[in-house]
Amino acid sequence: MASKVEPLSIESLLQKQKAEKDAAAKPKFLSKEERAKLAIEKRAQEIQDQRAKEEESRRDREALEREAERVGQNDRAGGYRYASGARSQ
Repeated sequence: MASKVEPLSIESLLQKQKAEKDAAAKPKFLSKEERAKLAIEKRAQEIQDQRAKEEESRRDREALEREAERVGQNDRAGGYRYASGARSQ
């Protein structure tokens, strides 16, 4: 016969949560090597994020430049979009 599974009691859940909270509240002391390793990992992540941001900016700038070139070609070809000044009257 299969054993009957009983639900967890509220008291045991509260006790477990309190123990986890207490463990998280205690400061964790790191060795010099661990601190250096964490600092290197953090810096590597910052560099990766910066490169991704620069790449996105570059792509946006290139798209804007292509659009400006396309609009400039239309204007030079006589395809003015808007009438302006004395010409529109």
